Amino acid sequence: MMNLLRRSLCCTATLFLATLASAQVTTVSGTAQCQDRPYNMNGFTGVQPFQAARFCRVEAVDAGGNLLGWGETDGVGQFAFTFPDPGNSGVRLRMLAQSTTRNIQIQDSSQAGNPIWAVQVFGPTVNPPNNWNVGLVQVAVINDPSGGGRVGNPFNLLDEALNAMTFLSQQVNLGNPPTIGQTINIRWPRMGNNSGGSFYSPGTANIQMGNVSACDDTIFHHEFGHLVHNFFGDSDSPGGLHALCGGGQNPALSWAEAWGTFWGSNVMKSVGAADPGIYVNSTGLAGAGALAFSYRLEDASNAAGAPLCAVVPTGGTADELAVQCALWDLTDVPGDNPNNAADDDPYDGTVFPGGLTPWAAQWDVFTNYMLHPANGGTIPNNQNMVFDHFWDGWFVRGYMNNTTAVDRFVTTNAAWSIFRDIWVDAAATGAADGTFANPYPSVGQGFITAPSGARLNIVSGAYAESLLLGNKVVRLIHGGGAGTPVITGG
Repeated sequence: MMNLLRRSLCCTATLFLATLASAQVTTVSGTAQCQDRPYNMNGFTGVQPFQAARFCRVEAVDAGGNLLGWGETDGVGQFAFTFPDPGNSGVRLRMLAQSTTRNIQIQDSSQAGNPIWAVQVFGPTVNPPNNWNVGLVQVAVINDPSGGGRVGNPFNLLDEALNAMTFLSQQVNLGNPPTIGQTINIRWPRMGNNSGGSFYSPGTANIQMGNVSACDDTIFHHEFGHLVHNFFGDSDSPGGLHALCGGGQNPALSWAEAWGTFWGSNVMKSVGAADPGIYVNSTGLAGAGALAFSYRLEDASNAAGAPLCAVVPTGGTADELAVQCALWDLTDVPGDNPNNAADDDPYDGTVFPGGLTPWAAQWDVFTNYMLHPANGGTIPNNQNMVFDHFWDGWFVRGYMNNTTAVDRFVTTNAAWSIFRDIWVDAAATGAADGTFANPYPSVGQGFITAPSGARLNIVSGAYAESLLLGNKVVRLIHGGGAGTPVITGG
């Protein structure tokens, strides 16, 4: 009986050792990088440095593509994780343009099902050592699979999404690591060799990047700004095509598009971009330049230094570019424009009479005042959200609490022909139109006879803002009846 027990224990020990041998665990480590395409007002610089591939997923897979184990890089691109050795089938490492901890993924929308972009970066390796350091692994720019000579890098899109989320988490508590509570899907390129542009899908966390735009950081951040607007603000934008030059655009569309670009410039500013106040649209082609157009928010100039909109002067709340420039003037500081050490507006971006930075004050107005009742606000549902509500919010939220603050605010906006528009009915009787006027005008101010587009001095006591807006100019706009404003005079 004793001999039988010994033989049984011996067999059990042998089986246990054999199991350990067949389940060899490997710890793989390394550093991951992705290639960037820096740009300026003239397009891409032509230098394409590698940078840390931050918070991206790295996977070990066998010959059949079956997942063995995974990890995520840290803030400098380093990773380490363990997996069971599959034996003679070999191990491959691949990088995914996905941050699992931050719930962001970059998808290949040229393929059915929008799979996450994945690139093999090492292997195959048979029987790797227990401690396997693969050193440096890199993902270079990728040819657009739909053709056309365009290039992009899904990992660059992931990196910029991480920048946006970091900046957003400085405004809102998103937890650690920050997430918005659902997966952010960023897709590139367009399906079926469609060279269409980039867009955000309202009501979702989905961004589609155009075929030409996988390395256009400013375009990406503009679209991400729409996502932020959707989740943390309130928008009445009709969406669709929009233009930079000309004043005949729907003011609600101009406001939403302008705020998206304004958001993007402040994200770039937060990461120390050398020239954050520019918007660059490329052709997506390889090499230096590849510029479609660009402009500077400081002065609405193009790459040559001339006005971007030469035919129609930039100005007014219906002008998307004018609203962008007016918003940027609130937050830019001397030195943000590398070609001009000075600042052309009275704000310095760091000290605000209300006690907050201009960015923090506008974020409060944007997220706490510019809301319809369904989202906890007081803006009537029949009023489309436009720059005029942004103007009012500075007063309602208490930031226009002294004449210096008012002078700076009015002067900054007036530089872009943006005044407080007072909307009255089409018959010009002085009655409130009901679509935009908030606070409403009074008949006693002489609005009955004033033509649409007229610039009027505020009479003290006419409405709540009059004490601070005494002798400031506003503009009268005659509407076309409730819900049907008529845009005249820019």
